[in-house]
Amino acid sequence: MEMQSDTPDEVVWRVLEGPDAWIDTLITFALHPSSNGGTTLLFTHARWAEASEFMSGCSTNWGSYLTSLKTGAENGRFAAYPHGEISRWS
Repeated sequence: MEMQSDTPDEVVWRVLEGPDAWIDTLITFALHPSSNGGTTLLFTHARWAEASEFMSGCSTNWGSYLTSLKTGAENGRFAAYPHGEISRWS
């Protein structure tokens, strides 16, 4: 990864290595205050060269990982999701 932006409210990485479809994509984590006094995490994985089954699988996995992170932050019990699995893709 190469840091593109690093502020208190946003981190943006450009992917330099990994699966070919990920190269030069941008991964963004942005924090925004929500109306209920909490914080909303907005996540994007952008600049894919083309839509593919791999991209869909990555999108699903990102959602699962972020949901697991939210659950851990709320109850203090962090765990890999799902059940220790890192990736279904090689």
